[in-house]
Amino acid sequence: MDLFFESVFSVAVGFIGLLVTLIMFVSQKSNKYVNIYLAIIFLIASFRSILYGFSGYYEITILDIDLNWLKPLPLVILPLSFLYFKSLLRDEVKIKPKVIVHFWFPLVLLALLFFQNKFSVLPSAIFYSIFLTLAIALVSIYTIKNSFFVYKLFKADSSLSEKHIYLIKEWVTYAYVIITAASIRVVMSMYFDLQRLDTDVVFISDLIKNIILLLIYIKLLVSPEILFGYPKLKARLSSFDSVIGAKIEHWDYTAPETSNIQDSKLTKFIVSKAQSYIAEIDEFIFKENPFREPKYSLTDLSQDLNIPSSHLSYIFKYHCNVSFVEYRNYRRIKDALSLIENNFLASKTFEALAKNVGFTSYNPFFRSFKKQTNYSPKEYLEQRASQIH
Repeated sequence: MDLFFESVFSVAVGFIGLLVTLIMFVSQKSNKYVNIYLAIIFLIASFRSILYGFSGYYEITILDIDLNWLKPLPLVILPLSFLYFKSLLRDEVKIKPKVIVHFWFPLVLLALLFFQNKFSVLPSAIFYSIFLTLAIALVSIYTIKNSFFVYKLFKADSSLSEKHIYLIKEWVTYAYVIITAASIRVVMSMYFDLQRLDTDVVFISDLIKNIILLLIYIKLLVSPEILFGYPKLKARLSSFDSVIGAKIEHWDYTAPETSNIQDSKLTKFIVSKAQSYIAEIDEFIFKENPFREPKYSLTDLSQDLNIPSSHLSYIFKYHCNVSFVEYRNYRRIKDALSLIENNFLASKTFEALAKNVGFTSYNPFFRSFKKQTNYSPKEYLEQRASQIH
C-alpha cells in the first residue's frame, strides 16, 4: 500500500483520537466519572499515530530533532491500562499519588533508549538484547496484572440485569484484548525497528493498529457512556433496572430551619415525631394505595392516619424534598410499575393503567412516567420485553 496514504491515514486517526481525548478532558471538569487513565491512553495512542504519520514510520525526526527514543512510549499504556481496569473494579475516580510507582519501569526503558541513541553506551547487539528482555518482562507483568483484575471484574457481584452485565463484560473483554494485543505488537515493532529488519511488517502492523484505533474512537463517540468511564457506564446501564427496585429518598430527617413563627412553634411538637410520621406515611401508602383515588388530598391522608393536618403539612414542607403533589405522583408511578410487573397491560391499555393508579387522564400520567423513569410507557414496556426475551 502507498506509504503516503498510510501516513495520511495515521495522522487522521491521530487527530480523531485527540478529539476524543479532548472531549474526555473537557468532560472531566463537569463529570467526575470521566476515567482519566483511559483518556491518557488515548492521548498517547493519538500522539504516536500523528508522530509516525509525519515521520514516515521509520526514522522519527521532526525539526531535526531525533525522536526515535520515543518509540517505546506506548509501553506506558501498560501501567495505565492496569490502573484503568483496577478503577473499573473499585470505582476509583481520583488519581492517587502512589500510582506513580507503576511508571518507573517504562520510563527507565525510555531513558535507556534515549542514552543509547545519544551516546551509544553499549554495543548494539547487547543493548537490543537487554532492552527487549526488559520490554517483554514489562508486558508480561502487566498482562498478568490486567488479567487478574479482568477476572475479578467478571466474578464481581452486580445488581444489574443479565443483559447489562453482558454489555459491561463485552466492553471490558474488548478493551483487555486490544490492550494486550497492542502491547505485544509494540514489542514486535521495536524488535523490527531496532534490528532494522523488514519494515513492510511494521507498515502492515501499524495499519492494522490504526484501523483498530479508528474503530475504538468511533465506538466511543457513538457510545459516550463508555467515554465517561465505568462508573458512568454502570450508572447509565443500571438506570432501567433500578426503575422498579430503587427507593428514591424524598425524606430529610435533619432538623429544619423554619420560615415563620407558626412553624417554629410546631417544630417543638413535631421534631421528636417526624421519623415515626414518615414511617407511617410510607407504610400506609405502600399497603393501601390511597393515591388510586384521583382526588385524594393531604387532608384525606391526615384523616386516614389520624395525624393533624398541620403536622402533615409541616412534614411535607420541611422534611420532604418534593411537594405533596410530586410525592403523590411518584407513588402513583411506582404503583403503575408494580402493576406492569404483574402483567396488568396484558389485557388493559395504558389509559386504563393511568386511571387505575389515580391519574384523571393519560397525559399527566405520561409526563410523570417519563419524568420518573426516563422512558415513555411504551418505551418502558419494550425495554422490559427485550430483557425478558
